[in-house]
Amino acid sequence: MRANGKHVYAEGYGSIKIPVMLGSGERGYLLIQRALHVPTCPSNLLSVAQLTDYGHTVALGKDRPRIDLCNDGGTVNLDRTNRLWTFSPSAAVAQ
Repeated sequence: MRANGKHVYAEGYGSIKIPVMLGSGERGYLLIQRALHVPTCPSNLLSVAQLTDYGHTVALGKDRPRIDLCNDGGTVNLDRTNRLWTFSPSAAVAQ
């Protein structure tokens, strides 16, 4: 259910690799398993609980908000936009 009270429906699910620029300046991937494909949702959302279930560490706060990746030891830096934590996927990473 969306914040406006309307229901949204997933059209599928699967695993995705999100290309990211790591805090070190290197390129890497954030692997998301069991991701839902909801084409009517205006934003892509990540579950902090799911990230930590898969071994990643999420640190939110004023000092260096980030996702520490368990698979390659990299870090994805986060930015705050209004009341949302965001990061910019890097489309430059080859698959």
